[in-house]
Amino acid sequence: AVPPESLGVYRFDSGRGRWSFEGGDLEPGGARMTLRFRRYGRFALLQDASPPAILEVRPSPGSRGVARRVAVQARVEDEGEGLNYDGVVFEIDGRRLESEFDPDRGTSKVLEPPALAPGKHHIRVEAIDQAGNRSAVVEGDFEAR
Repeated sequence: AVPPESLGVYRFDSGRGRWSFEGGDLEPGGARMTLRFRRYGRFALLQDASPPAILEVRPSPGSRGVARRVAVQARVEDEGEGLNYDGVVFEIDGRRLESEFDPDRGTSKVLEPPALAPGKHHIRVEAIDQAGNRSAVVEGDFEAR
């Protein structure tokens, strides 16, 4: 009754007192999941039902005096399966921008920031984790100089 892509094999980390995602390959047909592991421990098949959280967006909605060639980025946090490299979607003025997520830093950056005309622009950011959970959308206007 749950989407198979939202399931994964987790290992209990006694040092941190929490479950951490180990992986899991869904076999064709979606009836079995496999994982090769090299260490023992307590494992469980769990569902990732928690959406990612966008902690910060730059340029932030409401900001003024933004450079015309601004670095566009977001800090994102996710518990569970995590985000893919393209798990954060950026749009400026309705145009989708190519980005890459760095899981070690919890930051996603637009690879080629657009050259903005002076004036008001609209930014929209959403994060989608590997289980398909979606964050709340962060959006609003900012002004370029």
